[in-house]
Amino acid sequence: MEHILCTSCKLTQLRPFQLELAVEINKKNHVFCVIATGMGKTVVLMAGALMANARGEKGVALLI
Repeated sequence: MEHILCTSCKLTQLRPFQLELAVEINKKNHVFCVIATGMGKTVVLMAGALMANARGEKGVALLI
């Protein structure tokens, strides 16, 4: 999972909270993330869609 997210988002590594939340999203759990601007929320947002795509599924990311 970390490799897919890093490659897709052009990162060398994920922050610990990004990986933790991405794992929960991949398990289809809801997450609530309040993090400062520029700290990497977008990677978390995209995790579900990117992982679904890697499994050959279609994914939708909804930002509210």
